[in-house]
Amino acid sequence: MLKAFRHHATACILLLLCLTIGISFATEEPLPLRHDAAIAINRQVFMVELATTPEQQQRGLQGRSHVPRGEGMAFVFREPTNTSFWMKGCKAALDLVFIKGSQVVFVAAEMPPCLDSEDTLCPEITAPVTYDTTVELSAGEAARHGIQRGSIVQWLWAVPRGD
Repeated sequence: MLKAFRHHATACILLLLCLTIGISFATEEPLPLRHDAAIAINRQVFMVELATTPEQQQRGLQGRSHVPRGEGMAFVFREPTNTSFWMKGCKAALDLVFIKGSQVVFVAAEMPPCLDSEDTLCPEITAPVTYDTTVELSAGEAARHGIQRGSIVQWLWAVPRGD
């Protein structure tokens, strides 16, 4: 009897494991955003995943169909830049908040997703001034929290990464 019970329990565990693995492979959604840092913009705290390498910055939020309120991705550049952003491969509409030092210098609000396979069909977003950080948030977050040019920015904490 004990042998039959063990066999049944092992089969159940294997079945659950296979279902779990199958579910994780079946979903195309990337992993949830990591909380590498906390940044306050206009006194609203956002938990952000840091994109500091060229590979991370190129990938950005591509493939994510949803960015939760209060979360986002921060693109941190070593030197001030005016690099363009685009929405290719993004499945969620976003607000882009461009920051220089401790102040917002430009906001591109409610940028629609672009799932076109042609690179030329996705518009570029370029700030009219240089910046050193861009934070991508769920569309509507900037308006919801009154984030605009001149809003104060403060990094609260960041986790060093070895990427």
